[in-house]
Amino acid sequence: MKTLSESICKLKGVFPNFKDLNRWTYQPFFNPKNGKFVLYGDRKGTCCLCGEKTDKGFKKKFGANFTAGPEVSMGTVICEKCIHLIKMSNELRRSMWLVTETDFKKFKKAEAKDIVLNLPDEPFFLYLTNTWQKVGWVKMCNMINHGKNGLICCCVDYDTYFVELEVIQDLFKVVEELRELKIPKSELESGELSMHHYKKLENPRETQKLLKNYAGNPVWKLCVYLNE
Repeated sequence: MKTLSESICKLKGVFPNFKDLNRWTYQPFFNPKNGKFVLYGDRKGTCCLCGEKTDKGFKKKFGANFTAGPEVSMGTVICEKCIHLIKMSNELRRSMWLVTETDFKKFKKAEAKDIVLNLPDEPFFLYLTNTWQKVGWVKMCNMINHGKNGLICCCVDYDTYFVELEVIQDLFKVVEELRELKIPKSELESGELSMHHYKKLENPRETQKLLKNYAGNPVWKLCVYLNE
């Protein structure tokens, strides 16, 4: 498991390699210049998505709705693997997903917390979103995790997070306790509690101080977002 594009190509059955044609159902591209379907491009360069060098790349061209200019500004071509992610862009940006060597699992927001708390102890890519529109997946091409220990990397739209699972677990517990008291997510994110909700707390001063420290922390905001 190397890059996101290679992993998804294998799982989707579109791996661009002549040796694999009998194993995978390949989806070729139509070349309007000669009216033929092609398995590879013919351009040399560095892929603007995964950063790998190729001599089978395609022209670096994106649709009008592709709004990730800065993220793809470094390379010169789109490689024969990443071109498939471009074709899948709507699917990738409109869902949350977990990619492992054996599964491409899309999930809804209601499932996200359980997914994050039960990450696999194997290589994986994790993408979350709160807009369901931005093409933040372009930042995921080389953001592979090699298990659930140590720092975990994931993207939430264009934002990249590096955090230990234990930290997320602790923050989720705090959020759960406060949400059980019907404290609004907006107040948890801002750290500013109304007097009505302040009076519900068992240790109001300590909790208020804690929330003030968490306010503005992107990981805290993510945990609040993923809780019901």
